[in-house]
Amino acid sequence: MNTCVNILKLIAKNRARGRQWQAAACVRKSPTVACSQKKVKMLGTKEHDELLRRFETAYAHLRLDKESRELWGKGQIYQNSETNALFKAFELGYAVGKCAERLNLFD
Repeated sequence: MNTCVNILKLIAKNRARGRQWQAAACVRKSPTVACSQKKVKMLGTKEHDELLRRFETAYAHLRLDKESRELWGKGQIYQNSETNALFKAFELGYAVGKCAERLNLFD
């Protein structure tokens, strides 16, 4: 929970300064990265499968060949490194959205 608050504080601070930072940049500046911890817990769940499905629908034009499931725990979901990097950014955006939802920032 503390990491979620840190991420959202960084986003708010940079918006106040007139900068539009992406979630990935804010997560890198955070002392701990909850998104990587969340990814391990999410792996193999319905939530993770739904996230994969949404990513593949949104980015159907990319090469979407998957690695074997043994490599998924190491963060290598797709064989193409560019597709894998985009999926990691997609996951980070999802994680920041979940943090904001838990903190009731959308109300």
